[in-house]
Amino acid sequence: MLAKLWEVILKRLTIFFVALFLLMNSCAYAVQVGDFGIAKTTIKGSEISTFNVEIIGIIDNPGLYPSYLVKVWGPAIDFTGGIAEGMSGSPVYINGKLIGAISATFQNADPHIGLVTPIEAMRTLWSYEKSSPKISKLEKPVVLDNKVFTAVSKIPTDEKGVLIERPCVLYYEKGFTGRVLSMLKKEMPLVSNVSSETAHQWKAEPGASIAVQFARGSVELGAVGTLTEIDGDKVLAFGHPATDAGNVDYFLSSAYTYYTIKSQVLPFKVASIISPIGKVVQDRTYGIAAYLGTLPSTTTIDVNVNSNGEHSFFVQLPESEDMLLKYASKV
Repeated sequence: MLAKLWEVILKRLTIFFVALFLLMNSCAYAVQVGDFGIAKTTIKGSEISTFNVEIIGIIDNPGLYPSYLVKVWGPAIDFTGGIAEGMSGSPVYINGKLIGAISATFQNADPHIGLVTPIEAMRTLWSYEKSSPKISKLEKPVVLDNKVFTAVSKIPTDEKGVLIERPCVLYYEKGFTGRVLSMLKKEMPLVSNVSSETAHQWKAEPGASIAVQFARGSVELGAVGTLTEIDGDKVLAFGHPATDAGNVDYFLSSAYTYYTIKSQVLPFKVASIISPIGKVVQDRTYGIAAYLGTLPSTTTIDVNVNSNGEHSFFVQLPESEDMLLKYASKV
């Protein structure tokens, strides 16, 4: 009788400790100022590099998720000169746990200082999310370049003590020239043309370069960032919106980083979109959510030009009303 009782007690204790272990590993890490961790991204080629991260502030977004103010350093950051365009989505880990993604730096400020979007916020993309406030208060004031800041804004403001966010996404174009390119530059800060890259191996893993692609074919247009989290065929990236269009149906494409260039304004990656690998289904405040293996519905535009010989061009656009209205006339 006593032996059976002990057997029951041991079984229940085993179940309790297994459940406790699973609960502890599933709970989000309580991020605190002074925490240290690492982040992952590509800075040259397809190899993923790591760099150091320190939490130096927590930004309170009333009614929403907080943002983490971070300082970065290490050999990879020495190479890039700071947080670079194209690093949006770089996963950040503390004590081995994913806590969020690098998402922004600040205008006319130290590129070693940036923002991290919590992974809990990014995971809400699979369900729903709310619009973020224009100005968010810092939990504690921070001093940068001998100036005291108490808040962060996603849009330009003349209010004193407010840091202005600048998303760390790299916008990519290929095939546009002249007047059309000038029109596009008014809508997004495009970088210089780089050639297509299809021969390099690419693996879907946190820290890999990834792109939201709006057009492909004779002309290409997209935004290059970094993959944050992968769960089966589900992918989260960027940590901020690409277009903020909500429910979407864009190309998710692999990307390749040729080099990361230091800049007095903001370091940036020279990158190229490789090929579609899936489709983006959510593009919202906290980032993008996508599925691997399934491509979006598309519309193909063929153009034949009979001038000094016959020339044919084609472009594929996602069957998205906003994309068709914005880019079809410019192709």
